[in-house]
Amino acid sequence: MDFKFFVRGHTKNACDRGIGQIRNHMARVDFWTVDDVVENVAAVANSSVVKRVAVEDNFFRDFKSVLSELYKTLSAVQKYHILNANKESSGVIMCRTSPDDAGISEDLRRNIDKVKTPSSTVALMFERSLMSLTPPQPNAEKIDQMHRKVRPIVPSEFQNDPLYEAPTADEAA
Repeated sequence: MDFKFFVRGHTKNACDRGIGQIRNHMARVDFWTVDDVVENVAAVANSSVVKRVAVEDNFFRDFKSVLSELYKTLSAVQKYHILNANKESSGVIMCRTSPDDAGISEDLRRNIDKVKTPSSTVALMFERSLMSLTPPQPNAEKIDQMHRKVRPIVPSEFQNDPLYEAPTADEAA
């Protein structure tokens, strides 16, 4: 499995280029609803799958506590551009600075009673210990700003979108 993610200060990764293309496209198009954003990002991101995730889906989980218990921190992660992991060697990461680099293997599994963490323990921990993250509270200031300042300049056919609704009494408090 290849993961694509951002490493601060590095712009050589394919995901950085993809995000740049999306950003450039979004600067030239008007978006009035969240669905507009999703559709346009999907059109530009032809090498990636775009999926809109609702807050109610309980999609976001607290991986940090489980992963920090099972694995060590990768030292000097900032100097690597390409990190590969595969299912056969769970917990072992191949780190490379460029595609031509031979790379080094880092075993991040923790020792429990002088035994490396087995894959079965990882699967069990993921099954039992991953907790859903609570959704962030709505930002009342942003909701008010969207309603008072942005809604008046939005075309009339989009003004009833939930994005531009007036803040409720609970949100305003």
